[in-house]
Amino acid sequence: MSHRIAAASRHGILAILVFASLFPIYYLIVNSVKDPAQFGADQWLPPASLTWANWSRASDVISGPILNTIIIALVGTTLIIVLAALAAYAFAIIKFPGWKIFYWLTFGLLLVPSFLLLIPLYLQISRLEVIDGGYFAVILPSAAAGQAFSIFVLKAAFEEIPQDMIDSARVDGAGEFRVLLNIVAPLARPVFASVAVIQIVAMWNDYLLPSLVLDAAHRTVSVALVAFTGNPSNDSSADFGPLMAGYLLSAVPLIVLFAFSMRSYIQGLTSGASKL
Repeated sequence: MSHRIAAASRHGILAILVFASLFPIYYLIVNSVKDPAQFGADQWLPPASLTWANWSRASDVISGPILNTIIIALVGTTLIIVLAALAAYAFAIIKFPGWKIFYWLTFGLLLVPSFLLLIPLYLQISRLEVIDGGYFAVILPSAAAGQAFSIFVLKAAFEEIPQDMIDSARVDGAGEFRVLLNIVAPLARPVFASVAVIQIVAMWNDYLLPSLVLDAAHRTVSVALVAFTGNPSNDSSADFGPLMAGYLLSAVPLIVLFAFSMRSYIQGLTSGASKL
């Protein structure tokens, strides 16, 4: 009897957690098809008539910014992975003289709050006319900001690779780049996937830096969604129907990303946990 009570308690707690996790999605879906009058009358139950024009308005506003965000996230993540892999390989495999000093200096960057660097970063970007307002005004700072965490994770993964495999490849005449590409990188593929997903989500959700440095033609989806939140200066209220629809549309690329990379992402997280 005690085992049944314990099992029922666990299932009840899990059911509550699932409901708490899925309720925001239900709230978005229900209110994305309401007009302002329906939203003001009842925010919790489905409406009697559906306002699909909200989805059309949201698509018109954020379709371009979604493409901009995809470009920024993919290019930025590629730079992060390539540069972090080279640095992590040097720290974990080559271990050049003085590598510990450089590694701990790099690791120390994780301890610096990002908002402390915002003003000097903005001043530097504003003085670079070549990238002023374009994609690289966000890509380059994001690629730099993602290095410390990515190097830390990849270094731990690279150190778990048997040294005998690396030594055998070197004896066969493989250079360091070939060892990295043909031996180290394939064995650490799940960790690469985990790092990539984490960095893509971070850049996808970033609002502060893109709102400061990007022009209107290159704005990201997080900045574009602000168009539905109203403007207190002219007493315009938020348009919640298109806003909720915009939230759902902006989540579709991330849902697709997790659908195709979930297995590798979980493998990377569990392999990192086993090392700890």
